[in-house]
Amino acid sequence: MSTINALLPIIYFIGLAGLFIGGRAYNRSRSKSETAEPTSYFPPHTTKTHYTELSEMFSPETETGLKLLTTALMKRAMSDVQRAWKIRDEKPPLQGLVKQGIVGDDLWENLTTAEQELDAEIQDVMAEAELYKEGWGKAIFQEASQIASMQKQREEQMQAQQAMAEQQALEAAMQPADE
Repeated sequence: MSTINALLPIIYFIGLAGLFIGGRAYNRSRSKSETAEPTSYFPPHTTKTHYTELSEMFSPETETGLKLLTTALMKRAMSDVQRAWKIRDEKPPLQGLVKQGIVGDDLWENLTTAEQELDAEIQDVMAEAELYKEGWGKAIFQEASQIASMQKQREEQMQAQQAMAEQQALEAAMQPADE
């Protein structure tokens, strides 16, 4: 009986060590699989893809081609502005979470990579804009920012109106019917 009592703490310790080693192995394999497939901070850049496809199909030499390409480039710039806004809004809180150890460094690295990619994208859009109109490279993001701001305000107004209409409908449904 005394040998069983003496072995019990050893068996307990071996069990805990096994759980610890198994947990470490699981975390390592999980982190390797996450690094094997890097995820982008942003969804695919569909406006960039659309612009690239149009630039392969149309020439800026024609009136129709120029109009299509400049419109697609403006949409691409607007998308970039929205991405810049997202980074601007999410970077400070994310930095705080990383400093506190709540969020891993991989998410921070993802954000900084996205920021670098966005800077390169902005330079690319500016260069493309210069090809269509001289001086437009400096102004395209200002125009895109204004249009995106107006769209954002319109969407917020529509959401507020919809919420108000839903609130009114709810209040109307809650009132007792007059007989």
